[in-house]
Amino acid sequence: AEAAMQVCARVPSLDEALRLVSVLRSIRSLRSNTPALEDAYTVLIRRFGVGEGTEKGFAFARLVASQSKDNTVDQGMYGALLRMCAVAKQQDKVRQLVCMAPFGDIGEYRDAVG
Repeated sequence: AEAAMQVCARVPSLDEALRLVSVLRSIRSLRSNTPALEDAYTVLIRRFGVGEGTEKGFAFARLVASQSKDNTVDQGMYGALLRMCAVAKQQDKVRQLVCMAPFGDIGEYRDAVG
């Protein structure tokens, strides 16, 4: 888990970050360790997300989702977004995310909350 966070902290570009997400998703030990994925994605969101506050997370999640064939995020990204919204005390976004469980289509979330 710590190693994944360190790698995420050193990624030089957004393109490399998106490729790294694909690699992280393919590592079985990380897929079964959602908190480690959440932490790794949080590092990437802070570095490469665009916007203010939680919008940084959703902007990055939309980019990640656009790389998947079904426009969805994995449990780690979902958890990172949920955690960010809870910390920011944005209950409306938390409710919308909970309604998307499990994980859901980020496009559906965007359409629901504008």
